[in-house]
Amino acid sequence: MSSVLKRVFANPRVTPGVIVVLVIATVLIAPRVADAVSDARERRAIELARHWTPKPWALTAADFADHDTEELAVDPGWMTDQRGPGWNVDPFSPDGIAPLFYDRVQLGTTYDDDWELEMDATEAVSGVRVDEVDVYTYVSAPWGRSYSDPEGAFDVWDLQENAARIGQNLVGWKSERPEPHKVLSAGYIGDRVGARGLSHSFDKPFDGGDTGYFGVTTHQRGGDGSQFRTTTIATVVEGSLAVVGVVVPDGVEPSADLEPALLLERLSAEVRADPPSHTVPSDSPQQVASSIGTSAVLMSGPSAPA
Repeated sequence: MSSVLKRVFANPRVTPGVIVVLVIATVLIAPRVADAVSDARERRAIELARHWTPKPWALTAADFADHDTEELAVDPGWMTDQRGPGWNVDPFSPDGIAPLFYDRVQLGTTYDDDWELEMDATEAVSGVRVDEVDVYTYVSAPWGRSYSDPEGAFDVWDLQENAARIGQNLVGWKSERPEPHKVLSAGYIGDRVGARGLSHSFDKPFDGGDTGYFGVTTHQRGGDGSQFRTTTIATVVEGSLAVVGVVVPDGVEPSADLEPALLLERLSAEVRADPPSHTVPSDSPQQVASSIGTSAVLMSGPSAPA
């Protein structure tokens, strides 16, 4: 400590004031420092986790060898800490996939949460730019159930019904709400399940109808004023949900092999070639909880040791 500071602290009329100032500074500054450190750690965690999870099924740059390709950067806004430990890509948020799950994302509509996709699932999500077109793929293989079975298919029937209502839900008065993209128009792709009554389908395995898939198409305007069209279609393959989303900027004419239906069939072929297991992993919280419950029952039986 310098001689000047020693003289300051030695002065009994100064020391109390200095202590008060230091206490006030600590009270005011310490929380801000702690928040800054916490925010920095969270940003660091997001940056470390900002990558696609394309395994075991997805379309990546390797699937488009005859085109100019690059992996799309993962937008920080697509990250979530609600799907498993740490930060992960939220499969409902990327631009090419979000329109199909509009009830779960802010696209000028509600947050009804009608589509309850199985959280306990093996998932693969990816994004790749092919020439000037963005291609997104998503596959979800739920644990302990199958979307091919009548009970499991309920969620997919529900998702299809929501998609059939996309025009009335995405465009109109609801679009006045704050949204990341201005939805200029929206339409449904596939059989009109609403016309024949969804309630008659809930006890049946999922059937994509004549097209074999369903989906939505939108025309949107981005925050920078650019406009683009999305086509997002889905089907059930080997008991899993397979989704392809294609984003085409206005003025771009995509090549024929980037037709969404063809891409969905390519993605479906990958799933068929390596069928997913719907068995609950032995190290999953769900299975661990079940094992603990079983052990408790066994230990409480008549043969339990004293």
